[in-house]
Amino acid sequence: MRDFRADQADLFDRVADRYDERVPFFRTLGRQLVEWADLGQDDAVLDIGAGRGAVSLAALEQMAESGTVQAIDVSPRMVALVNALGVPRLFATQMDAHVLCFEDNRFDMTLAGFVFTLLRDQTAVMAEVHRVLKPGASLCVSIPGPSEVDGGWWERYGEIYADFQTRLGVTVEPHTDDKDEPWEELAMRAGLCLVDERSVPTEVPLGDPGEHWDWLMSHGNSWLYDALEPGDAEQFRGAVMRSFVTHHPTGGRSIIVAPVFLRFTKTDIS
Repeated sequence: MRDFRADQADLFDRVADRYDERVPFFRTLGRQLVEWADLGQDDAVLDIGAGRGAVSLAALEQMAESGTVQAIDVSPRMVALVNALGVPRLFATQMDAHVLCFEDNRFDMTLAGFVFTLLRDQTAVMAEVHRVLKPGASLCVSIPGPSEVDGGWWERYGEIYADFQTRLGVTVEPHTDDKDEPWEELAMRAGLCLVDERSVPTEVPLGDPGEHWDWLMSHGNSWLYDALEPGDAEQFRGAVMRSFVTHHPTGGRSIIVAPVFLRFTKTDIS
């Protein structure tokens, strides 16, 4: 069966111009990740899966004028939009995180906001991060967390999503078996050590449920809506809108999440 999410570059190219524009979700969580990461003032930072630059821009705000950020993303359009900002000390390059085109021991910190769960091979990316980090440096990532904080709405949304996927004759499976392994084991194989973990419950207010739907369609979730036949797509939207009424604590008038922040350090293993 075809995986409609397989071409991540094409998917994120299509959503790039509306990504994080109306609702500052990734900017909010990006700022929180950077504050938690506790950057050094002179750090050379690598931002993996930079998107529109939410994490990169927050990192620059935290550092002195000698600090720099190298942003990478698989989407050419995302990279172009970041470069168009013309921000000093921010350099954006199209690149696959599985093959980092940087020399060994270059970066003081690597950041990755909500990208690791989308990667084809997390262990391979961690191994590349280990290579380009300086000894003792850290990788700090944010990943989706448990849905309990939203009263079970994300679980209900997942059920709706899976139901409409079946209309395409496609089931999206993890790219590799490593996605079922504990993070500490994945990291250990790459020479990284999990040293800190924190849940960060966050609520981003919205004007109305329609804004919530628009936000869902402004990032990776949009692939399913775009792939469905028009009638099925409208039924999908209707089911999600009804779920705000029946399952969402604020009726869809806020985004409620509890992401997890993970910190890994580079060990002496190579």
